[in-house]
Amino acid sequence: MTNDLKNDAKRPGHGGRMSRRQKKEAVLRLRRGEDLEMVSRELGVTAATLSGWQDAFLSGGETSLATRHTNR
Repeated sequence: MTNDLKNDAKRPGHGGRMSRRQKKEAVLRLRRGEDLEMVSRELGVTAATLSGWQDAFLSGGETSLATRHTNR
């Protein structure tokens, strides 16, 4: 295995794991208007995976808005 392949295996999307923070930053890039295909290629994840993260992120936001808070 070449050094490039070893390094790729440690990078997110190339056999490495992405943290919650990294996923959030990727989603925020999309929300700011960056191209889905460009971001997915840069991160080494499929566009479908990136879209799934975005859907989950937005769903979580929707859920937090629907939560009823009690007034004291």
